[in-house]
Amino acid sequence: LAWRLPEFWLRLHTPLWQGFASGATPATRRDAWIRQLDRFTARRAAHLVTHSRTHAEAMRAELRLGTRPVHVVPHGIPDPGRTPVTGRVPGRLLTIGPVWPQKGADVLLEAFVVLARQHPHVSLSMVGATPDPTVLAQLDRIRATDATVGRRIVLHGRLDETGLEQEWQAAEVVVLPSRYESFGLVAVEAMARGIPLVTSDAGALPEVTGEAALHAATGDSAELARHVAELIGDRA
Repeated sequence: LAWRLPEFWLRLHTPLWQGFASGATPATRRDAWIRQLDRFTARRAAHLVTHSRTHAEAMRAELRLGTRPVHVVPHGIPDPGRTPVTGRVPGRLLTIGPVWPQKGADVLLEAFVVLARQHPHVSLSMVGATPDPTVLAQLDRIRATDATVGRRIVLHGRLDETGLEQEWQAAEVVVLPSRYESFGLVAVEAMARGIPLVTSDAGALPEVTGEAALHAATGDSAELARHVAELIGDRA
């Protein structure tokens, strides 16, 4: 496609090779090939666009773009309106996205174990497809070690709009502990709904959320737990 189209736009997303979020270099031939293909395509695009300044600079380095301009067009979301909250569940934590280490699912589970032992009413709702085997194994260990804590963690998989809306309504705190985010659409949706938000400080999350979220150091489950604990039950 890059050879045949004389002028095309390329939208820059998070690279699809394992390790990018952790700062590692490609560990397999597949990942090295994907990285080279990304660089090849980006250099031949007439225009480059992405959705945050932070990610634009990350991709400038990753794709070796030099001084090439990268246009930044932030995401928009539908206005959820000021619908009354009818199903708020005290202590309910919500995270949305693939249940992968890149999204910090393992960090969140570590933090939840700490929170659950300190706050007997907290629960965790994880909405997202394709759980990573390492995360599932971690969850199995939690359930084997402390069944009471394990029962308060629910993996929903994908939900339709009605099911997802119910989870938004129930959430007291939204948690987004990603190891990298090129934008963070879930964070914007939480802010638009007025739901307290805790994120990592990875990628574009500080840029996108500003002072509307508490930020934990990326990968730091103890700090993540402390920030969530600050918000649980704090009506103000």
